Amino acid sequence: MSEATHQESPRARARDAVGRLAEEFRRTEDPKQWSPWTKGDIAQFRRLDVKRRQIHDAAFWRLAATVLDPANLLDEGSSEQRVSQWMAIVQAVAVAYRVHVPKVRIGRAMQLADVSERRLMRLLRAEGDSLLSEARRVARQLQSRGQDVDLADFAMLILSDDALDREKARRGIASDYFHQRHKSNTSDSENSKKTA
Repeated sequence: MSEATHQESPRARARDAVGRLAEEFRRTEDPKQWSPWTKGDIAQFRRLDVKRRQIHDAAFWRLAATVLDPANLLDEGSSEQRVSQWMAIVQAVAVAYRVHVPKVRIGRAMQLADVSERRLMRLLRAEGDSLLSEARRVARQLQSRGQDVDLADFAMLILSDDALDREKARRGIASDYFHQRHKSNTSDSENSKKTA
């Protein structure tokens, strides 16, 4: 591992890893570009059974060895919980890599895609395995609607180990969702006044 990787925070390394994965997954769609992954690998990542923690999944462990371990994010000494978290993150990236755009925060993306407030609340209230499932559902919904989103934000939410970090991530998602709603409503109101 490089000296620079040692100095970066775990959050920065996780953001970098998610961005790298999204880019590598995107390259599988262009036959002129090389990617260490195949479309079959990506399909396998989408089907990961996070609850069963598929320790026999060769593609996931190859990814862990080539992307996560060098960044000091996951190794053979990692807890079962951390393995599940990264499986869920990889699954979300495999589901929605086409719409990964850094700095388009989850809450804003959810509002722009007309994701219901009910779905938002499920994501914000979820813990443990439920959080991993809700993150996958939201990623799938954003992908199906073609809504850009920073997939690294899912990693930040999922990897939040202490209550303070988790609460900060959740508040940020909620704040972005409702700020975007207000902005959209204000814009719609102004547009309707202009046409009246």
